[in-house]
Amino acid sequence: MAAAAEAARQASERFYEWRLARKQAMLEEPAPPPSPPPRDPALDLAAWKQADMAQMEHAMEVARSIPRAQAEKPWWERTLDWVDHNQKYVSIGLGVLIGLGALAIIATGGAALPVVLGGAAALTALSVGGGNIALNSHYGRVWYDGLARSLSYAAVSGAITLGAGLILTSGVGTAAVLRA
Repeated sequence: MAAAAEAARQASERFYEWRLARKQAMLEEPAPPPSPPPRDPALDLAAWKQADMAQMEHAMEVARSIPRAQAEKPWWERTLDWVDHNQKYVSIGLGVLIGLGALAIIATGGAALPVVLGGAAALTALSVGGGNIALNSHYGRVWYDGLARSLSYAAVSGAITLGAGLILTSGVGTAAVLRA
């Protein structure tokens, strides 16, 4: 047992010596931090990043200076553009078509004159007005822009077509030509 006690005493002394050395090392001034290694200019990442950004800015300037090719519009957009630029003629054409339709109905029946005239006027207003509003919406304009003008063109052209047709089919025109 004496050997075990002696071994424990020696272990305790070694521990206290180690602890004392450790405390003394903590009280001494710390060593200065190691200086950073010298930078190799070939491995300077900040310079690389600046050079890369300069190249990117130059590439962006070159890309902005190149004129862009305009993609060809599809057929339906070209059609909308044409209708928008020629609204007056489209309105007149629709008025004439609806006037001819009303004339054909009147020529076949005759008795339905007030109903057909009202239906023709409503159909003209609906088709021309709806088309005008749709075009204004498509091109980002106020919905009522040019609506009254288009409706008046269509109504007048429809009335003229219907009136001329009635004159020709009723014989009034023929009687006037024969009297002259």
